[in-house]
Amino acid sequence: MKVKSADTVKDLVSARLGSQDIDQLVLDGQVVWTRALMADNFNRANSIGLGANWTNLGDAEDPYLASVVDGLCRLNIPDNIVGMNLRTSTWRWNPQVTNGDDGYIETRIANRGGNDDGLRTVVWRRAANTGTTPTVGVGMEFSPLGIYVVNRSGATILRRQSCGAFDAGDVVRMTSVGNVHTVTKNGLPAGVWPDTANAGPTGAANRSMAVTVSGIKPAFSSRRFSAALDYIECR
Repeated sequence: MKVKSADTVKDLVSARLGSQDIDQLVLDGQVVWTRALMADNFNRANSIGLGANWTNLGDAEDPYLASVVDGLCRLNIPDNIVGMNLRTSTWRWNPQVTNGDDGYIETRIANRGGNDDGLRTVVWRRAANTGTTPTVGVGMEFSPLGIYVVNRSGATILRRQSCGAFDAGDVVRMTSVGNVHTVTKNGLPAGVWPDTANAGPTGAANRSMAVTVSGIKPAFSSRRFSAALDYIECR
């Protein structure tokens, strides 16, 4: 549903059209309200780091952090350095956790990012609620090779299911019901990971949202980033 002013929905806690729950309200292509428990549209001043609602999970050092840049989420790389090896930054959402294992995570791609090997953006469900390092999660990876359902175990991220290509403007959602994780792109089926081995995390300790971004700057060349995100939401 589209609205005319963001101010008219800033205090909204629920919305319906008849008997149908409304999940999002959109103004000029931007999500201005969501029913999701956890959501960030990054529509605020530029910052190094993602701000008070997020916790840095320590796999990157200042200033090479997941950051807000011109209303998007991507890695911060200063533009005055000669070169930088591949760096990755993961942050966990603080204020809420999901109500259970089942639910969804969704994002919209702002741009595809670079084509260098190793560049990956991941949006995570079922991340650990606590801790100072990334340990577990199941989510969607966006890399030069396309979209993948992935799961994390410690430092290892495993690609479980290919879900095709992506481009700027695509809205991609992964819905988890039990151990079946289904991806849609712009509302159309893209892939399913039936986690028959129960490899993905479950349980009340693993109900947070997280995001991973990366970047690189080859010596005397341009900065290159993994895919940037317009928003991320999870419930």
